[in-house]
Amino acid sequence: MTGTARSRARDFYDIHATIETLGLDVSTPENCALCQNIFSAKDVSVSLIAKIPGTKEFHRIGWESVSDSIVGDAHDFDFYFNYVARVVVRKLKTLWVE
Repeated sequence: MTGTARSRARDFYDIHATIETLGLDVSTPENCALCQNIFSAKDVSVSLIAKIPGTKEFHRIGWESVSDSIVGDAHDFDFYFNYVARVVVRKLKTLWVE
């Protein structure tokens, strides 16, 4: 990772918690549009989602402090990262693949 990229270890936990707690289906047209709008608002290409699976070690940085801040039981970083790579990346693939 280069440029202004920052480790986002907390995001993987938050994405898992949000999807599972709310029972969201990220692949619905409405949620795909929402994701597209969020990335557009941040001026970031949604195609970056496709690169997530190759960034595990980069995003692992900072997981210890995230884990320490979680109240209750938590899984290790690999669990949350793999969840996002498996569920979110696969289901949102239509946003960047034509």
